[in-house]
Amino acid sequence: MIANPKRATPAPSLFQNPLEGWTNDDLLLDDKEREYFCDRHPRLAPVFDWREMREAFALHEQPARQARKRSRLFGKIAIGLGFLGLALTALTPFLARLLSLSRPFLNDPDSADRWVGGLAAVLIAAGTLLGFHQALVGQAKRQWLISRFWTERIRQLHFQLILNNLAKAAAALDPGRAQEAWRTLRNRALDDFVHDAEKTLAKALAELEDDHAEEDVWVDRAWSDAPPPPPETPELAELLQGLRQQRIGVQERYTALKLTPGLHSPQTRAQWLHGVLDAFIAMILLITVAIGVLYAHGSEEPHLWLLGLLGAAGALTAAVVALRVLDEGLQLRTEAERYRWYLASVRSIRDRFEKADAADRIRLLRELERLAYQEMRRFLIAFKEARFIL
Repeated sequence: MIANPKRATPAPSLFQNPLEGWTNDDLLLDDKEREYFCDRHPRLAPVFDWREMREAFALHEQPARQARKRSRLFGKIAIGLGFLGLALTALTPFLARLLSLSRPFLNDPDSADRWVGGLAAVLIAAGTLLGFHQALVGQAKRQWLISRFWTERIRQLHFQLILNNLAKAAAALDPGRAQEAWRTLRNRALDDFVHDAEKTLAKALAELEDDHAEEDVWVDRAWSDAPPPPPETPELAELLQGLRQQRIGVQERYTALKLTPGLHSPQTRAQWLHGVLDAFIAMILLITVAIGVLYAHGSEEPHLWLLGLLGAAGALTAAVVALRVLDEGLQLRTEAERYRWYLASVRSIRDRFEKADAADRIRLLRELERLAYQEMRRFLIAFKEARFIL
């Protein structure tokens, strides 16, 4: 993709989100990016600058982001409540003995035990109920996935429409009736998409799970059969370079930024999470060995510090369980693997595209549409099945 000096930024730090402020450059959603593109590629502007499509996209883009935040917040709260409940359960003997040494449970460990145990049970129940609510009837996750499905299908409509009408799109590079015909064609396609999607979007999302062969790539099923390639003209060559920049280039840049090492990278977060898990498991093992040695020496009654060790081992075990559920809910490993696969695939298409003739370039762009559909489908299914139940 041609670099944009106006948007050049320094390398992100470990805690900086490299995608902060991402504006969907492939759709020219940002005013400055759109102005830059139209200034550098005025002949391509009538094809790639599509105001009505951007307006339809924006209707669901912000709701998708907000619903995602709500869904994940509720999931994390559910895990946090469950973890606190399990940790308190493990620490109940220690805390009951500790509280019995002070008011209001002075010399009454049984009462302290009931209070701590009761609080632990309430926390576990609250976390479980919230987790089940998110998994079974949670509106935030459902809204997030439906809105994300909508936005990605609109993105696919934009590029698939060009790819399946290359002759008309190439003709629209020159001023005249061809540009007006192109605007009419694409706005009619968008109207049809919006009309049909508003009625069937939730159903289409549900049916996505059954598309195991991943054949439902094309927004318009009539596009499943590739049309004959148009005559090779300078306009077609310029248009294909525009698709290389806006479709292949932006997809590669977004995915590479998503995998940039740092706090916001699913790959880095998965590595950190599993590092913490390994550390906790090692600590549990050491504490367990220490407790075993102490018990081997015999003791009539566990001391307070021994009860603390037992509670700490149980609390660490609860932390391990909570982190594994968090990994399942956030799909960190699955997401990282999906992005690695997609980035490698996009870069393979990019490299082959540079050496291909016009016919092969068209074939490679159609291959990318299949990859984009596969990535979207696997993303939606993975998060539809994600659970935050401890």
